Amino acid sequence: MKRVLVMMILATCGLATAAELHVPSPHTTIQAAINAASNGDKVIVAPGTYAGVNTLGKAITIKASGTPAQTIIDGQGASRGITCDSGEDDDTIIEGFTITGGSADHGGAIWCSQSSPTIMGCTISGNTATSYNGGAIWCSWSNPTISRCTISGNLATHGNGGGIYCSNSNATITDCEIDNNTATYGGGISCFYSDLMITNCMISNNTATSQSGGAIWCSWSDPLLIGCRILANSAALYGGGIHCINSSPTITGCAIANNATDNHDHGGGIYCELTSNPSTSNPTIGGSTVCGNSPDQIHGDWHDSGSNTVQVGCPSCPSDVDGDIFVGWNDVLAVIGAWGSNDPDADVDNDNIVGIFDLLTVLTAWGQCE
Repeated sequence: MKRVLVMMILATCGLATAAELHVPSPHTTIQAAINAASNGDKVIVAPGTYAGVNTLGKAITIKASGTPAQTIIDGQGASRGITCDSGEDDDTIIEGFTITGGSADHGGAIWCSQSSPTIMGCTISGNTATSYNGGAIWCSWSNPTISRCTISGNLATHGNGGGIYCSNSNATITDCEIDNNTATYGGGISCFYSDLMITNCMISNNTATSQSGGAIWCSWSDPLLIGCRILANSAALYGGGIHCINSSPTITGCAIANNATDNHDHGGGIYCELTSNPSTSNPTIGGSTVCGNSPDQIHGDWHDSGSNTVQVGCPSCPSDVDGDIFVGWNDVLAVIGAWGSNDPDADVDNDNIVGIFDLLTVLTAWGQCE
């Protein structure tokens, strides 16, 4: 009993010592607050523009008090935004920032080396990997959690993964928008010996400029994709949507639509590398829609686990206001945003005014377009 009481007292004392460190007062920079922080502390950052930081392996929360648009970590084209290279794990939390202007040979915005931080609610845009991989995020031997982030407009000039690059890393990527990123391979995401879990993400308008995998390029990797929208990505050679070589992704409840390659033979939607052993490059696809891709939908061996729609033209779905082959919250928000107008996209019942009947129509049609 005494031992239990001592442990309870020690735990209570531990909680009591956790502190909030505020930026820019009394700590003038985020790095100064990190330097002063102890495990369990919170660094609260007021709106403003700040220089890049190193999290120093500390189990702390670094959180913006304003919106991402108000609270900016800016590399100013000369440095990376955030470096995690001291064994950080998931209780190192970075939340609510815009991370932009980052420039480094790899990992323009965020570099994770043998570290697994949690990155939440951030906008990561306008960053560049000047020589290698990971225009926005570079992960090596790391298992970060990336959730509710917008990763857009990033560039890996001569390498892989305009948005995210993972090597020997099993990242968890949830509820993110990954769009308009550019790389040689894997415009959106590139994974090498990495089994990513990608859930409820929109991966759109990314480009593999001279090679393959407009949205996702995977080599010796078995990523799991659940409920994702892979739309309007492009590649110079193969896999406008996904290119897999010696890889067997599992794709469940996804839409892979309107992706394209400049190669007029193969792999508009998904391309499975023919030079690899089919037993190790054999995607499993279930409950998904693959449509409207050019020049074809799926090239190479794949396993059909059922309930798929694979066709040249995409299903007609009037309630799909945002055109992502899925009726969901984004469509509800689009209807609410156009309320009272005659917006032809949001007027799903065609009565020339956006209102309650359009909203009810969207709610009734909830789910994958068929």
